[in-house]
Amino acid sequence: SVVLDINDEDSVESFEPPPMSMGSSPEALCCCRDGFIVAIIRRLSLVFVYDFSNGDLAHVGKCRLNQYIVDAAIREGDAHNGADFVELVMLVSENEDPKDGRIASIKIGRTSRRSIQ
Repeated sequence: SVVLDINDEDSVESFEPPPMSMGSSPEALCCCRDGFIVAIIRRLSLVFVYDFSNGDLAHVGKCRLNQYIVDAAIREGDAHNGADFVELVMLVSENEDPKDGRIASIKIGRTSRRSIQ
């Protein structure tokens, strides 16, 4: 098992979920594709990425989006410079207007750790 380390954050801010018809459960999301495992702590806006393609769980990276993560999905990305990528696509709530949101994506590759757009 792997423990998701959230204690090294300077300030672990919690974001209130926007009003949603389905409620704010679950508190965490997990997306998997092509050997990548992504764990998302929605209220803390934390994204953890692991690579399990060779049978060993390797930590790829972690980022904080500073917005409540409403939902997420992972899809195959385009090959770029010879590296295969997957793309994590998320709906995040606006901090100023929780009834509004935006799409955020993180491109994840084995040779290039991550690129946030």
